[in-house]
Amino acid sequence: MAEDFIASSPMPLTRDSIQVARLQEQVSQLRLDVADIKAQALRDTQALRSEIQKTNQQNEQILEKLSEARGGWKLMVALGGIVTAVVSTAAWIYSHIRYTP
Repeated sequence: MAEDFIASSPMPLTRDSIQVARLQEQVSQLRLDVADIKAQALRDTQALRSEIQKTNQQNEQILEKLSEARGGWKLMVALGGIVTAVVSTAAWIYSHIRYTP
C-alpha cells in the first residue's frame, strides 16, 4: 500500500517522510482510542454514581427502620417496667392482706 503511494506521488518520498506519515496515522488512531476510553470512563462514572445514590437511599431506609425499632424497644422496656411494678405491687398486697372467708 505504501509502495503504491510512493510510485504515484509527484514528489519524491523518503523513508523518513513515510515513517512520519505512519506515525501521524498512529497518533490519529491513538487520539480516537483515547476519546473512546474517555467516553467509556464517563459512562462508567455515571453508572457508579447512580449505584452509589441507590445505595445511599437504601442506607437511609435502613437507618430509618433502625430508628423506629430503637423507639419500639424503649417503649417495650418502659411497658415491661410498668407491668412489673403493677404485678409486684398486687402480689405484695395479696400476700400481706389476709383473706378470711
